[in-house]
Amino acid sequence: MPLVLEGCIPGVIAPMNLLQYQPIKSQLMQAMEYRIAPAFALSYERETIFHDTMDTDFMGIFSSHYQEQLPTIGEAYREYDQFYQLVKDARTVSHEVLSSTLRRVRYDNGYTLLLNYASVPERLPEGVLDGLSYLLIRGE
Repeated sequence: MPLVLEGCIPGVIAPMNLLQYQPIKSQLMQAMEYRIAPAFALSYERETIFHDTMDTDFMGIFSSHYQEQLPTIGEAYREYDQFYQLVKDARTVSHEVLSSTLRRVRYDNGYTLLLNYASVPERLPEGVLDGLSYLLIRGE
């Protein structure tokens, strides 16, 4: 659905610090793949305030304290912004699912985003892409 709505309405990814089973890097790559903004759920108090609650919406919150998340947030937004500034005005020309872990997204301004969600390097026609990494390249 994110690709259908791309360019029509702004969107954000699910709070990256609440998905404990998925590395932040992988979530950041998904945000880039679909050009949706990174997001974090934050609390002023330490997350231990939620430990005795019976509300299941709060039981999974283990890393919401804003002071602990600031370095991660800053790094994620800087990395995303470097990508976004190069493709923000471009249209997606193609979005290819090359395998269960490889994606290629082409933009009309000549940039191509390659994503490898696997933990091991993968070979593409453009070269070898390290595990859990992405590469934004400018075409001719």
